[in-house]
Amino acid sequence: MTELNLKPGKNTLFYQSNGAKIAGDLYLPEDFDASSSYPAIFFARPLSQVKEQASAVYGKKFAALGYVFFAFEPYNYGDSEGPIRNYESTEHILLNISDGISFLRTMPFVNRDKLAGVGLCMGSMYMTYTGVSDKRLKVVVTISGYLNNASFLYNMMSKEQALQLLNMQAEEKQKYYETGEVHRADIMGGIFSEEGPTEEMPKFFKDAYSYYFTKRAGKETYPAYSNMIPTFQPQADIRLNAIGFAPYFNTPYLGIRGSVAMTGPMTNEFYDKCTNPKELLVVENAGHFDLYDIDEYVDQAINKINDFLNTHLS
Repeated sequence: MTELNLKPGKNTLFYQSNGAKIAGDLYLPEDFDASSSYPAIFFARPLSQVKEQASAVYGKKFAALGYVFFAFEPYNYGDSEGPIRNYESTEHILLNISDGISFLRTMPFVNRDKLAGVGLCMGSMYMTYTGVSDKRLKVVVTISGYLNNASFLYNMMSKEQALQLLNMQAEEKQKYYETGEVHRADIMGGIFSEEGPTEEMPKFFKDAYSYYFTKRAGKETYPAYSNMIPTFQPQADIRLNAIGFAPYFNTPYLGIRGSVAMTGPMTNEFYDKCTNPKELLVVENAGHFDLYDIDEYVDQAINKINDFLNTHLS
């Protein structure tokens, strides 16, 4: 690979994927020595995020433990190329991950036999889809895993509401094909008023507001982030279901979920069905979004991941 001018901490790099330039942040240990060999983590972020959000939280913490950590920014997002901004394209993202793994393994200081894939939220889906067949990943970890999209959609709304949403998205896709115009809508469906969530809303939505619509991780703090997505994009691709191939998942697996996370049962189901070696960590009192950036919960996840990797990357 081309010689890189790297420093400890964060380094923003670019690689090629399907003819497009894809951005990623490479986090290196404080005592980084390019002549040494390091265990590495390839990280897939939650749906709609840019690399400065949850990826940065995990990148800094893993680099402090001595890992090389790489978090990519998918096609259409942030500093990566792509014509439809903030469009979550499953096909591109899976290819971005595969090419990103290739790129990371070209770095001479990365130990190719000690490479783990870690996914957070929707990133968990992408990472399990990759890890079931790509044996360059020696360990796969999911955190707050979004692992059965259709099931989650139909648990959040009635069948009639879901079909209405899907019909609307289908018509918007047709309009885009015919006109080339991209119309946008709030990824949360505009359910929040200026005052924020209502008292009767489920915890998942209240926590989503607390994370994405405030200074904590919203666009006021991260200008590259946007909650406005193309109207033809499902909030999550409902074709994706990792549970179906869980029995054939033969890579060492660690599932991490919050005890009060709405997405938690999906991690349980994947864990129950996948083969050994596997472990499950339930972080007490943590919701889905708490594992994005709350030190009290994130540190528990990282300590468990570190122990798991020390066992299975040795």
